Amino acid sequence: MKKCFILLVVLSIAFLFSSCWEYRKVISVEAVSIANDLIANEMRENGYTLSGSSQESKNEMYVSATSYSRYAGYGSKMSNNIWQYSSFSFNDSFNNDINYEIKYRVLYIPGTQHQYIDHVEVTKCSTTKDYNKICGSNGIVRAPFNYLNSHPDTIIYAPIKY
Repeated sequence: MKKCFILLVVLSIAFLFSSCWEYRKVISVEAVSIANDLIANEMRENGYTLSGSSQESKNEMYVSATSYSRYAGYGSKMSNNIWQYSSFSFNDSFNNDINYEIKYRVLYIPGTQHQYIDHVEVTKCSTTKDYNKICGSNGIVRAPFNYLNSHPDTIIYAPIKY
């Protein structure tokens, strides 16, 4: 009976630890860099050259939990998301411009220094001509990132996202 109880406790602990982690498909940092290089090559083929780029980190706060006490009223727990914003500008010999910005969050695999990206999105895209070809839903800028979001290239073992 004692052996059964110990076995039950060990199995319960193993179940609890295994149920909090999962294999998950994510985007590698290298894949985002390759996507930007593909866009730059496609722009070069269309007569555009890279005229500038920048990267910025922004802290975006969000309400991660709320509580209520009849004495103090409602309360909110605020959390932070650090997002990376990368902007790229291109122009051609006729002074036509293309500008786009992507937003992504670099995360770390728990217990390691390995980075990954959960989702990347094009937040801004503008051009002086051929908007659909360049900034449209299947345009030169959006297509690589749409592909990465629907076909992540890396598998990690990490805590379950709720």
